[in-house]
Amino acid sequence: MNRKLLALLMAASLAACGGSSDDSSGDGDSTDTGGDGGNTQVGFTTLPSVEGYPVVWAIESADLNGDDWNDLILLRVADENGRDAYFQVLINDKEQGFTDNTSDYFDDATLPFAPQTFHLVDLTGNDKVDIVPVNSTHKDSPLFIQSETNRFIKSNNFDFAPLYQHDISTVNAWRILPGNVNSDGQLDLIMSIETWDPVAEIMNPYWVAMINQGNIDGMPHFVAEHWPVIFEDDTTMPYFFSGTSVDITGNGLSDIVYGGPAWQDGWVDQTVPLRILENQSGAWLDRPLTQGYGLVHMRDIVTADFNGNDWADIAAISHGYDQQPFPLDRNWILTNQTGTLMAEQTNEAVASQTGFTHSLATGDHSGNGAPDLLLVDPIANKPLRLLENNGQGQFSASNLDKPSDYKGGHFWLASQIVDLDNNGYGDIVLGGVQTENTDSIVIWAR
Repeated sequence: MNRKLLALLMAASLAACGGSSDDSSGDGDSTDTGGDGGNTQVGFTTLPSVEGYPVVWAIESADLNGDDWNDLILLRVADENGRDAYFQVLINDKEQGFTDNTSDYFDDATLPFAPQTFHLVDLTGNDKVDIVPVNSTHKDSPLFIQSETNRFIKSNNFDFAPLYQHDISTVNAWRILPGNVNSDGQLDLIMSIETWDPVAEIMNPYWVAMINQGNIDGMPHFVAEHWPVIFEDDTTMPYFFSGTSVDITGNGLSDIVYGGPAWQDGWVDQTVPLRILENQSGAWLDRPLTQGYGLVHMRDIVTADFNGNDWADIAAISHGYDQQPFPLDRNWILTNQTGTLMAEQTNEAVASQTGFTHSLATGDHSGNGAPDLLLVDPIANKPLRLLENNGQGQFSASNLDKPSDYKGGHFWLASQIVDLDNNGYGDIVLGGVQTENTDSIVIWAR
């Protein structure tokens, strides 16, 4: 999102927004009666802020201290253009509050650039979560590996040497996703790579498997394998904005479902098919999904088993063309029919509703054991849209109540659904833009 867009949106949406708590202690528990539904009680907690990093771009959750309660990690950036980044650790106090314990987990929680999002996975096999920043323009961008003492240590044991036989003068990691590349029991990394051709003066994108070779002094070591890529439609890989690593085809290996906008010296207002990179155990097949499953600017994608058939499904959102007049875009819910992703007619009414959707989360908010979906749109007074899953992969839409501080407008750019009070209901975590009067908060499900 650019600054012009931010100013336009905020002028339209937040002029009437009430003040929000500036409490940075994490004790900002409140119960409010001013949500979108009128008189419904809305319990919420304002999360601690970090000076110099007012924008939250991504949120993940894990039990970091082994007490069987989920904690939070927030990816904060210095401004909405992603100048640099900071990982904030918030430990659950079990009383609907959170304490900023970042210094207990990081010697250095900063990055000189801002990844759009990150994943928490165990790369070393020590039963602790590590941080994988998903995208970077730096081939030496670090992972954050959690040691036995629970501290996150920067590591960039990436061996790109096998790629240099392809006359690569510059290698930049464009997107990094963790996945099971080769069934050896260790999580690997799958990268989309840019290489600079100094003669043609163009960047050539392609896929690289970074194979986990095991640990050296407690840090994972990865060696590049340049697998051949077959493009089914005889094209090169399109601009990759967002993707997810998931076994779609059922062969036990990680595929990549991804998408992004068309780019020709700037964004292009046209629908681009969602694509799948199929892992064929030693080679990749990069192809569009079934014709018609496209978005103008895919912003986010999540995966879960929506219909209980033990196959991974996906949902993807788009904010549409990111320039005037901001024409908005639809979203997709695609269920996996034994290796083929398909849109079911029963979900079209909720999936095709257009918006400037910037964040998507999945989790069991309703407590029925099935993953629901949350769509967050920062425009004007747009509600928080909950798509509730009936357990069979069929979704119905409703608007979530918001605290009255945000009834007149909000600017949340990140979200997560996770049970933070161990009551069986997924709570809503929202990452805000504090410079635009929107704190990061937890809205409690019950």
